[in-house]
Amino acid sequence: MTTVSSNGKAVTTKKTFSRETAVSIDIKADRSIIWALLTNANDFPRWNSSVISIDGLIAPGEKIKLKSTLDPKRNLNSK
Repeated sequence: MTTVSSNGKAVTTKKTFSRETAVSIDIKADRSIIWALLTNANDFPRWNSSVISIDGLIAPGEKIKLKSTLDPKRNLNSK
């Protein structure tokens, strides 16, 4: 289990064959604005420095391919 503080710093838990990273921060903005930002795949690399690109639509039932700075040669696929 990963403990997440709300100070905006990432916490990573590494296991033998996996890793989990979480980050949390309180944002004083309207929920609809936050949701629009979080579901706009094209803009992710502009504000999330760990994301190189996201291909696909971020929506229920859709699939995406994410390329991360952690391993730029590998695509992470949603299920």
